Amino acid sequence: MNPPVRIVLTGPESSGKSALTAWLAATLGVACADEYARSHLEQHGPAYDYPMLLELSRLHLKHQAACVPGNAPVGILDTDLLNYQVWCEVVYGTCHPEILAAIEQESHHRYLLCYPDLPWEPDPLREHPDAREMLFDRHWDAIAQRGRPYRIVRGIGSAREQAALAAVHELLD
Repeated sequence: MNPPVRIVLTGPESSGKSALTAWLAATLGVACADEYARSHLEQHGPAYDYPMLLELSRLHLKHQAACVPGNAPVGILDTDLLNYQVWCEVVYGTCHPEILAAIEQESHHRYLLCYPDLPWEPDPLREHPDAREMLFDRHWDAIAQRGRPYRIVRGIGSAREQAALAAVHELLD
């Protein structure tokens, strides 16, 4: 039996991750987990600090485990701990060792790296409207450093959805 595979939507802010996560899960008929930090910060307010990012990363893992059963052959995730690594490093210049160690346990993750070719959509939780290319590069570097399989997703509307679907099929083959 093959180990479970998790397809992770990652990339900079306002690059369509959440919409693609929901669309892919519905299209493929698989379980998905939305981005935990977003729902937490929407509920409790946008302020955070370095220790809170560590706690959010722990809660993110619990949330994903609750949404996507461990024995599900395929699941779709709106971000994973690589996002927390980039977030920590960009905002605080370092990432907590616990997060880095947990990332190594996510070796069954394959990535759809969302290119920031969508128009910026303002949102109280988005912080870097002028740094999307830099954030894209940081996510790409984090994936490449670990040698994880990935595909870059570009396009607008249904072209983006079809590109993401084709990329998922490539990553699952």
